[in-house]
Amino acid sequence: MLFRYLLFISFLTAGLNAFGQQQDVEFHLNAHLLNGQKILKVKRDFHDNYLWVLGQNNAVYRVNSVTLAIDDYTSKFAVYNNLKFVDIMGHSADTVFIATNSTNLVESAKGTLRVFGSADGIPGVLNSLGEDLGWNADGGRTRSDMIIGTDHGIRTFNVRTQKLGNLPDGVWAGNSSVADSKIFESIYRNETYKDSTATDLSSWASGSQGYLPVCFNTGSIYQNSGAFDVSYLWYGNNTFGYNVNTALALNSAADFSNGSFSSYLWGTENGMFQTETSYSYNINISSWSQYLSGIKVNKITNIMGLTSFSNYYDNSIIQQNILAGTDAGFYFSSNVYNSYGFYPPKFVLFKDADLGNTVINDICVNAVPDAQPICENGVWLAADDGLYLLKPDYGAYFNSQQQKLISFVNQPDTLSQLKLCSLETARAYVTGSYANIQWYKNGAAITGKSCLQDDGVAVTFLYFIRIVKRKDRARYDAHF
Repeated sequence: MLFRYLLFISFLTAGLNAFGQQQDVEFHLNAHLLNGQKILKVKRDFHDNYLWVLGQNNAVYRVNSVTLAIDDYTSKFAVYNNLKFVDIMGHSADTVFIATNSTNLVESAKGTLRVFGSADGIPGVLNSLGEDLGWNADGGRTRSDMIIGTDHGIRTFNVRTQKLGNLPDGVWAGNSSVADSKIFESIYRNETYKDSTATDLSSWASGSQGYLPVCFNTGSIYQNSGAFDVSYLWYGNNTFGYNVNTALALNSAADFSNGSFSSYLWGTENGMFQTETSYSYNINISSWSQYLSGIKVNKITNIMGLTSFSNYYDNSIIQQNILAGTDAGFYFSSNVYNSYGFYPPKFVLFKDADLGNTVINDICVNAVPDAQPICENGVWLAADDGLYLLKPDYGAYFNSQQQKLISFVNQPDTLSQLKLCSLETARAYVTGSYANIQWYKNGAAITGKSCLQDDGVAVTFLYFIRIVKRKDRARYDAHF
């Protein structure tokens, strides 16, 4: 009797362990736009390919993230040049909002300008803008509303009804309608903002240690669900600095922990700091780390990569890297991804050598609109000398870690070797959902195959698949 064997050999992947201490990504310059201009803010629309850019002296631009075409909107807003523009947020390709250093919010919708102020319900001087995710904070009522940070509370703005409203108070803090507020992060999968006053702190909160209450979403990015939580940042002394410029709740993409194991990252004139959200209400029982000591940190965000290897963001291949824009250049971290939270007490930051000491004022990750799994394929940097687009590259850091991605139909997933008689058949398939798969047999491509069936002839063949991650500039081969 003749036998043949189908052998699973190995899967070559990035081989990057969660919480790595070594570099596992690099960034390449893709474009330098608006060269020579000081760019203050850059924000991507959630659901289309445009980003909105705010430059010095009230310069306003719209950029197509695919074609890199630039539309100069500066003259359209020239009537408000008596005001200083401090933030910008696009709602769509033809609707954008600008915050001024006053009680005036400027909207441009399909070419029509409108100003909202104190009479419309804006309570104080504006400082920041975002778009609300509305994940279970109020039954989704404010999802896709604009959120407006002022020195006397946060307000929402319904683009459809043109009405302002309030966000609900947080679980552990209150007075969101009156407290000094600021939106720190507002992207399609993360929302981090100060909207309240710390009313619940006890005797450990002294005058020499400030506790800044900050809200963040704890939701799953593929279900658009999950509650908001409130924890604390520390400031107000020579250790942490006196001005919180940026903050990020580093939360799991799948977040089955409801934020219990999230980390806070925040930047001041003294550097970047990290602590656990769960114990941040008391600095005496919290562990914390400092990075970039003595460097002013202007923006902290993060980018996810290799996400198409899992529809549910539970694969160890996935990358997540912290990004920091500072007065001394652009920095990025080693991989920190963990689908269940448990973020690391310490990671490593690397400086981008190409940009050197270029001042980075703001960062926004470029993402394919409404893609599932999400696809983040670039980083926009608002710099003192223009607007940069960088592309992540994970390919240089692959190793030979094995990952089993091929299984046999009607066989246990753990089976890596199958013995067949001469006329029996076997079917093999790729476990998971991947957009770009090519089967090969003895080095020759097999066209039109999403799974593999062999006729059982008494010959040993080597089969493998090739999964091409075009947007991440990486290629992976699996053999059996």
